[in-house]
Amino acid sequence: MNLSFGIYKKNLIFFLIFFLVLGGVFYLLRKQLSYASINEIASTTTSNEYIIDIDLSYDGNVKINDKYHNKFFIPGKQYNEFRYVAAEREGNFIDRLEINLHLPSEINESDVVQKVYAVHGIGNAEFSVSDSKTLTYIATNLSPSATFTVYAQLPKDMFELSISRRIIYYFYNLPGSIWLVVSIALPVAALILLLIMFKQSLDDWK
Repeated sequence: MNLSFGIYKKNLIFFLIFFLVLGGVFYLLRKQLSYASINEIASTTTSNEYIIDIDLSYDGNVKINDKYHNKFFIPGKQYNEFRYVAAEREGNFIDRLEINLHLPSEINESDVVQKVYAVHGIGNAEFSVSDSKTLTYIATNLSPSATFTVYAQLPKDMFELSISRRIIYYFYNLPGSIWLVVSIALPVAALILLLIMFKQSLDDWK
């Protein structure tokens, strides 16, 4: 008598969906934990000074150097947030780094909250509303191990996000630790399911 493992069409569909979800989890985890270097995205004014121009559109799209990114814009209930790691342990000294965040509409200085997080060796960091549609952040004398993050808290009514985009941003902005837990839990769950199916097949065979 042949041993049947009981893998039917519905099981094949389940595992197909499972591996698609698992692949999506690893893709989002990689996106969460990776940042492009300054040399890949910034324009250069001199050999050691950089400018990064970021365009933020009314639908929440973030465009840096003609490429769209989803992980820097964070929709909220009372306000929206923009958070961007402009430099992270670049491995070389940087004399000056300027980030210009271009907004989709004009804003009053009192309606925006700007912050910078400058750690591990940055001479000076500052921010300003350079014009009614541009927020500027500047850091100088960055050490090779420095990390420079820019932040903006923006009004809700500046953006019109579709439901699908809200869902995309929700998953993109989940902490990397959650994706790591999910990426471990899913294979474990699949292994348990396979063992259950194998046991059922053995019981049927007996």
